[in-house]
This record gives sequence, structure tokens and C-alpha cells, in this order.
Amino acid sequence: PKEFAVRANKKAMTMWIMMSAVLSAAYVFEILKGAKTVGYYLVMEIIAWTPVIAGFIVLKIRGWHTRAYREICAGGYWLFYGYIMLTSPGTLAFAYVFPLLCMLVVYKDKKLILRYCIINMVILVATIVRNYMNGMNSSTDITNYEMQFGITLFCYIGLIIAIKHLCVSDDALLNSVKDNLARVVSTVEKVKGASNSIVDGVTVVRELADENKHS
Repeated sequence: PKEFAVRANKKAMTMWIMMSAVLSAAYVFEILKGAKTVGYYLVMEIIAWTPVIAGFIVLKIRGWHTRAYREICAGGYWLFYGYIMLTSPGTLAFAYVFPLLCMLVVYKDKKLILRYCIINMVILVATIVRNYMNGMNSSTDITNYEMQFGITLFCYIGLIIAIKHLCVSDDALLNSVKDNLARVVSTVEKVKGASNSIVDGVTVVRELADENKHS
């Protein structure tokens, strides 16, 4: 229904704005510490906020229920996530994907999650290979890579299983409502039939009474 699609898009947009605002503020401190440059920050801001603005425009034009927004929301975040992952030498940047997982649950779209899970794993593997080739190949680094890959993969598996379960539960509830509605309709039809029979009987009795009176 459009009502739930509107609510899902609004919640996703709110989460996206909150994440962009928090990360924008966090990277200001990175600049102050000298860990990031102003140029890097400006590029990050463009990548972070452009999908927010584009998504809002699409919602205004096509309606707040449009399915296109979930693609803009998820795709825009992956651009941002890819930029952070491929430009950050640290080992904790992979965790930036988890807010997106929380955000996309509202859509209960298994295909959407699966598609972007594959994209995420490609980005993660590319980052691991880059870090390994750049000298981050100690035993500790290898352990970190294994943890990054394993945690992200199992989070996605759990999420897909959970969404599948929610969809099955919704279908079962809908089928139950349909069955109850069918029984109600059947009962109403039976009552209607019985009422018609009673009316017919009353009509016959009235006609007999009229005949007896005439006699």
C-alpha cells in the first residue's frame, strides 16, 4: 500500500540525513587532527549529500511512495561507502555499512539487500587487496581482514533470512485474513439465502391467509 511505502521512504530519508550529518561532523575533527585534507572532505560531502538532495527531488516529483527512492538511497550510500573504504587506510571503515543495513530493513526487499550485499562484498574485497598490496600484510592484518569479511557476510546472511521470514509471516497473515473474509462472505450468503427463504415462506402464508379469508 502507498501509505506504508510513504512511511518507509520517510524513515529511510531521515536515517540517511542523520548519517550524513553525523559523518560530516566527525570528519571535521579528522581535518582538525590533520588526518584528512579539506579537499578530501569536500569530495566526501558532495558524495554524501548529492543523493539526499536527488532523492528528495524524486520524491517530490514522483510521489513519496515511489519505489525509485530506495534505489537512490541505497545506491547513493554505496558510492559514499566505496569512497570511504577505498580512501581510508584503517581497518574499521568497513563498519560504516551497518547503518545502511538498519536503514534498508524498512523495505523488506530481499532482492534489494542481495544486490547491494554483492556490491558491498566487492568493495570490501577490493579494499582488502589494496591494503594487502600496500604492505598491510602482517598476521594481525590478515586476522582483521578475515573478521571484516566474516562479520559483514554473516550480517547480510542474517538480514536476508530475517527479511525472508518477515515476508513469509506477512503472506501468512494476509492469507489468514483472506480466509476469514471468505468465511464471512460465505456466512453472509447463507444468511441471505435463509432470509430469502423466510420471506418466500411468509409470502406463501400471506397468500394462503388471503385465500382463506376470501373463502
